[in-house]
Amino acid sequence: MKKVLLTKTQRIERVPCATDLILKQTAPVRVVAAAAPLNSNAYIQRKSFQSVYEDIFRLLLRIPDKESDSPDSGVPSGTSPSPARSAPLIVAKKRGRKRNNCVPKVVKVSAAEQAQQEREDKQLTPVIIKKKKLDLPEPAIKEIQRPISERRSSDISNISIDVEQGLEAVDTFIRDGTDKEQLKALLVRIMTNEFKTARVLSPEGLLPIHDAILKGDTNGVKRQIFTCTHTNVNINEMLSAEGEDCLELALVNDADPELVTDLLKAGCLPNHIYENSNTALHLAVINNINLESIRELMLRIDLELLLQTNDDGYTALHLTVRHNQYNVAETILDCIDKRQLAGEPVYERATEETDPKLAPEKAFAKYYERACDRLELTKHRLKDRRLKMDILNAVESRAGNTPLFFAVEQEQEHFCYFLLAHMCDPDQENLSGHSPKSFHYEYARILRINLKISRVMDKVIGILNG
Repeated sequence: MKKVLLTKTQRIERVPCATDLILKQTAPVRVVAAAAPLNSNAYIQRKSFQSVYEDIFRLLLRIPDKESDSPDSGVPSGTSPSPARSAPLIVAKKRGRKRNNCVPKVVKVSAAEQAQQEREDKQLTPVIIKKKKLDLPEPAIKEIQRPISERRSSDISNISIDVEQGLEAVDTFIRDGTDKEQLKALLVRIMTNEFKTARVLSPEGLLPIHDAILKGDTNGVKRQIFTCTHTNVNINEMLSAEGEDCLELALVNDADPELVTDLLKAGCLPNHIYENSNTALHLAVINNINLESIRELMLRIDLELLLQTNDDGYTALHLTVRHNQYNVAETILDCIDKRQLAGEPVYERATEETDPKLAPEKAFAKYYERACDRLELTKHRLKDRRLKMDILNAVESRAGNTPLFFAVEQEQEHFCYFLLAHMCDPDQENLSGHSPKSFHYEYARILRINLKISRVMDKVIGILNG
């Protein structure tokens, strides 16, 4: 602190302001300080001004606040202020602290994970709209849920009328029965009722054959098929109020394989294109029906329809890979081999005994892994089959991916072995320029797939390129 030595008289005057009339007139303050010896202490020198500072602060405290500083303050204290109120003072709003903008959190993502996320965003699994089963009336539900022990034990309840042998079966049953006249009258009454109601829609918009399909009544379906045959009615024209045919109802509701077989034998065409551009095989895969029903359907469907894509851009084989239905995919390709190779599929896994300790998926992968090791022995039966190769290498509409690409992307090792055993091309590129082989090579570190898949791909490419 700099030392100040006051050696002359000083006068401290107050700055005049508008409140001089209120403040008491005070005499000027004269500060006289004697010259301090050069060797005096600084504390004693500052203390000598204590009285001066007290007077200064006392005067400062007597100055009124800003709020009371108004034109009326100039009036002497003896006079009353004007009754009119002064205009309120406009006080500037204090500027607040500037708030920082919210900045999104930055998450570091590798290029491989980002590319994989983009593919997942572009190639979402299609949302499959499955039609609800129609609500049956309560008596019909009780009839379906009735236990087997409550069924009537009569010969009439076991009557099953086939399309080809309908009349002959009825005549044989009547001829061998005990009371021929009574049985004949009963059969006539039953079939008369079937003929009368065959074309009558229920309140739910269903024909009797549709009700029988939904209930799983195989004998009822056969009786309705019999009426269609003998009234020259095309079974494909028997539609519900919503436009559903008999085969579509059977596939959507996963009917018994025997019932599906009867409908196909009766003339139901499996080559129709249904809602959302789905074929009959699309409906079978979407509803995951019995393998026997799929086998019966595959033996009659036009194989060219396996190249048909639905509104989501997928073929039936694409859907089997997307939903990991490897047994369905195996049934489809085995049926193609049977139809193209005179009834002999290339692979017969069903006839081979498997280790009971292995899980079904592991046993499936093990079988086709060994099949890939023996490709040199089976290549003459697999190569140069144009239609099957087109089905195996069909591309979906969104990104141009093949079933094998989906299998690699979804880390389905068992499906990779299965498709490679059928000579699916690993070198076919999608719209992004990726093939199953290049994708596996680029993301091998994050894909949980055996590296043997890459060697099998090289082997298949060598066979396909000759």
